[in-house]
Amino acid sequence: MAQTSRGVAPEQPATSQGRTTYNPLSGVKILPPLEHYFTSLALLSTTTLEWAVVLNGTFLDYFAPPTLRSHHPHGTIALDIAHCAAAIPGDGDAPISFTYTFDVARFVVAALDLASWPASHELRVVGDELTFNEFVKLAEEARGVEFDVVYDDIETLKSSKVSELPGHKASYDKFPKERLQWFLAIFELWMAQGLGRVERGEGSLNELFPEIKPLTARDMLEKYWKA
Repeated sequence: MAQTSRGVAPEQPATSQGRTTYNPLSGVKILPPLEHYFTSLALLSTTTLEWAVVLNGTFLDYFAPPTLRSHHPHGTIALDIAHCAAAIPGDGDAPISFTYTFDVARFVVAALDLASWPASHELRVVGDELTFNEFVKLAEEARGVEFDVVYDDIETLKSSKVSELPGHKASYDKFPKERLQWFLAIFELWMAQGLGRVERGEGSLNELFPEIKPLTARDMLEKYWKA
């Protein structure tokens, strides 16, 4: 009898989408590195491993200052709280899931004790859910100032462009502006199209482990950005 072990596959790069089905193989045409992601999932499917992909939406760490404990590189995606500015993808009303990396780790560790993992091969984790319009309002309340807000429509995002934010410049030494805009536009387009939401309902790790209280956007803003 073949031995079965557990394994957690990494999520999709950077801001992962809500479900793997939201970003099928056609996504490879937009973001070629996804080919390796889907290849690894296909290979896992041929093994006796009990495996799962962790779906957590967008890391909340992106929107926190360096004072938040994190091993994730800080960057600027749509909302530049340090400079009180935002370039919101779409109309800003699409719900998006945000989860702190340390909370993802806590849920995954807890999931190791489950008797079995979902047949869908998905472990869903949601720290918080809100739209970018809601996020901006919370950030404005925390900073005590009105933000400079612009909106990038779908066509702009499809052309691999996003409005430049002051926080983007810190990344240009590693990612030239044109390359960074291309990368951000891909994920912000998916967000604007409603693909950044992870279902928190039945079967999510939030439901299975209600004793784990994840960091919310409001709490993060109050603790780390309050004026």
